[in-house]
Order: sequence, then structure tokens, then C-alpha cells
Amino acid sequence: MPRYELDLLYSFREGNMEWVGSKVRWVPEKFETESEAQAEASRYQPGDTITVYYNPDDPRESVIDPSADDLDSPITLAGFIIFLGSLALLAVEFVSVSKRRARVAPDPSESRRPESNR
Repeated sequence: MPRYELDLLYSFREGNMEWVGSKVRWVPEKFETESEAQAEASRYQPGDTITVYYNPDDPRESVIDPSADDLDSPITLAGFIIFLGSLALLAVEFVSVSKRRARVAPDPSESRRPESNR
């Protein structure tokens, strides 16, 4: 089970207000080892200029890496499973409707009988 998370603070200005944030990503990344966490933390050095992404309606909601590639997040994973389940249900329904609409085609040899046999 992951045991390490980044713990950092950054500040940014919006208008004439200074804001402080602490989220790197919307979904906090967890690391298996301390060295993995240290490697990620080394990307951000005190005094570095960084880009901060924030909600203009509420600058308290901010991150420095807005990527949403965390498939291990429970919300993302649940959404993906629901999506796959929905596709499976649609496929089952499509096959079911197709079977109900199927008709047995007449035997081609029956349509070739000579007129005298009628």
C-alpha cells in the first residue's frame, strides 16, 4: 500500500491577492517508496517559478500539475468500470434485438419448383 505523499506549499498572485496552495495534482499521488516521493519532490525547488492552475471563481482550488492521468484514483476507476459495464449492456441488448428481428430465409430450392407442381 502506498505510504508517501508530497507535502509542499506554493504561492501565487491573483489580482492584488496572494494565495497559497498545496496540491500538486487534483488527485493526490501516493508513492510506494520514500525515494519515489523524493524524486517527484525534487522537481519543485524553493524559489522556482512555476505555473499554477486555479479556479478563477475560487483561487483556493489550485494545482501545479493539472494532468488527470491517475487511473488508480477510485473515482476515475469507478467511472471507467461503469463505462465498460454500460458498453457491455448495450452490446447484449443489440444482440438480443438482432436475434428477435431475424427471420428464417426461405429455402432457395423451394422457389425453383416447376410451375406444373403447383
